[in-house]
Amino acid sequence: MAVDLIPTLTFNGEARPPLPLVHNADHLYSVVLFPDLFPLQPGFPDETTPWLTLDGSYMNIVFYQLGDCENGVNINAGNSLAALFNGPFIAAGTSYGFTHSPYAQADWHMSPIPLPAALPLFATGLAAIAWLRRKVA
Repeated sequence: MAVDLIPTLTFNGEARPPLPLVHNADHLYSVVLFPDLFPLQPGFPDETTPWLTLDGSYMNIVFYQLGDCENGVNINAGNSLAALFNGPFIAAGTSYGFTHSPYAQADWHMSPIPLPAALPLFATGLAAIAWLRRKVA
C-alpha cells in the first residue's frame, strides 16, 4: 500500500500530532540524505513512493513534521535499511522518545478508515434511480 499522509498516530501509547510529510525511507536516507553513510543495498529498488503492507511485514516509510526531518518516525522492515542494520527497526525523533529499537510486526496496528456519510447516500440514490427506471419500463 502506498502512503501519503499519517493523519493520526499513537506512538508508545500516546497520541501524537499528524505527520504530513511521508517519504520512502530507502530513498530519503540512502539516495537523498546520506548515500555514503547508508548505501542502498544491492537488489533493493530506488523507489520514491513510501510502501507498507497492511500486516506490517514490509515497512519502508519515514514520516515527520514540516521543517523537522529529525522529529518523526522511521519504520524499516524488509527494506534496504533493515538489511543494512541486520533486521527491522524503528527510529524515532525527539518528540517520539528519541529511540532506536527493534521493530515487532505484532505491534503494528492500522485502524479502519471510516466510510464517509456521502457513500451510503450515493448508493441509496443509485438504488432509487434503478428502481425508478424499472418502474417506468
